[in-house]
Amino acid sequence: MYSLAILTSFFSIWCLYALSEKVDFTKKNITLILSQNIRVAKVVALVFFLISTIVLCISLGTVTGLFCSLLIWTLLASAILLFAPFQKVKHVHVIFLGLLIISTELLFTIYLNYAR
Repeated sequence: MYSLAILTSFFSIWCLYALSEKVDFTKKNITLILSQNIRVAKVVALVFFLISTIVLCISLGTVTGLFCSLLIWTLLASAILLFAPFQKVKHVHVIFLGLLIISTELLFTIYLNYAR
């Protein structure tokens, strides 16, 4: 559940980052499509943010879910703003990070179920 929330938050921020005109970077593939369709990018970003928030509210409760959603969103936004302009982050890095988050969540879930 948490990995789904983190990944959808990441996609939400990336959609908004694609719209940024203040940052100079080469737009290609999905980023180019999103930067050309402003309304679609904003709607997709909002949908991903709402999915992330709903998942966290279901698993953690309303207030804690909202707080964690904003915390994750702020953390990822600052990370994207720091690392994306350098263009050192490749698709492999994002996939590896996603797999690391998912595997950590699975290991903790298995551990907590057997610890009881």
